[in-house]
Amino acid sequence: RGGSRYDYQMYAIIHPSAVRCVDSTNGDITDRHAILTALGYRVLIRSEPVSLRDFGSSNPDQQRVENYKRDVEHAVGGGYRDFVRLHSFAMIWHNLVVMVDLHTMFLQPIEDLYDALLGASNGNTIELPRLDALRIRPKTQLLFTRDYNTMTPHSFNSGYETGLLVLEPNQSVFDDLVNLLLVGQYDTVSGWGTVGSFVGYPKAKLSSGLLPYYFEHVRGSEKNAAVEISACVYANKNDEPNVRLPDKSEVCRDGTSNCVDCRARPFEDIRVAIMTVCRSPWTCFFHQQQREEIKHCRWFHSTWFQFRKELEEQKQDEFLPVDNSGGYFVKHYHGYCSRQGFVGYTPMGKVEIASNPNAILGG
Repeated sequence: RGGSRYDYQMYAIIHPSAVRCVDSTNGDITDRHAILTALGYRVLIRSEPVSLRDFGSSNPDQQRVENYKRDVEHAVGGGYRDFVRLHSFAMIWHNLVVMVDLHTMFLQPIEDLYDALLGASNGNTIELPRLDALRIRPKTQLLFTRDYNTMTPHSFNSGYETGLLVLEPNQSVFDDLVNLLLVGQYDTVSGWGTVGSFVGYPKAKLSSGLLPYYFEHVRGSEKNAAVEISACVYANKNDEPNVRLPDKSEVCRDGTSNCVDCRARPFEDIRVAIMTVCRSPWTCFFHQQQREEIKHCRWFHSTWFQFRKELEEQKQDEFLPVDNSGGYFVKHYHGYCSRQGFVGYTPMGKVEIASNPNAILGG
């Protein structure tokens, strides 16, 4: 929305087990490949770069490996299948890849990030989280935001927000990440590489922990390989900047003495929203309290439903019509919610298109 100077191709990386899903209530089968193809995506069907069975196969400490395998399937963030996203680093037929997930919503173009990573600008216009943050250089391969919302006062560690990663595909990087999974050096207490910095937060066992371990520890001597950008602008979650300590005092989640509150950011400054803290729009959760600090959540959800409405109108020949007469906060949900909760949500209409088996197989 808003246009872009860059051409693009949309991809959907889907795990083989998720190509089709069956509705447990009525037995209806949803073909995700067909739906995404109809929406203009090129579908890549990929398994994890290293199977869970082969994870840690070159690690002599097999007890540690078995502990990881036992715990990872219960990890927040989709379990071991989360590593499917690592295939984006292997898309070397493109100069640049923007990796997102289903909670990501673009509000404005992010061309300044593309320009900087491709060397078309020096990146001086990109907002960074701190004055002392690393700067974008010609050797930078990844732009990320940090998920400070998941840190705990026990460790103050935090991982990468995988809802938006702007990266330069590179086969060597992908191969390195594959090798780290084969080595499988993760400890329940001390995390990746047993160094103690990449553990202690949700999704630490997954890409959110592996990527910072790789870029900040394995390649720690290569400054600027990965550069943190402002979460308030490029991954706004409307999250609280403080965390309460056991002694009831509060400190900044990002470790600074001057907390940056993304909830106070003007709407017009936000390029990308990550709808996790505010809950998924399809839960029809209306933030009724008219508190200033949750105004972004109301705006994010209302905008998402407006985007959905526009999409269905633009592709009305491809989607079966649905009933959008829901009376639950109509101005906010555009008739797609009849009550609070997922049970009150009206899903998009079925795609009227024959299933196309010509997915790009591999991995």
